[in-house]
Amino acid sequence: AVLRVAACPSLSWLDLAGNYLYTEGVAILSAALLQRPCPALATLDLEDNAITAEGAFLLAEAMGRGALAGLTVSSSSSSS
Repeated sequence: AVLRVAACPSLSWLDLAGNYLYTEGVAILSAALLQRPCPALATLDLEDNAITAEGAFLLAEAMGRGALAGLTVSSSSSSS
């Protein structure tokens, strides 16, 4: 896993803007978020990343399961 459980208990905002995560990176990140390694994480900034429709679905699934309260993805150059 990318992040270990309870690895960052007080992290509330994570800025990964401009990292070009693509679908593979978003899939890894979403899976890690579902393990709740950062229980205080409320906002994830993925602005200016190449997030596909599949990646957006994975992020929405993680949010739907309560792994994240806020998400920024504007200007992410999304494609299908």
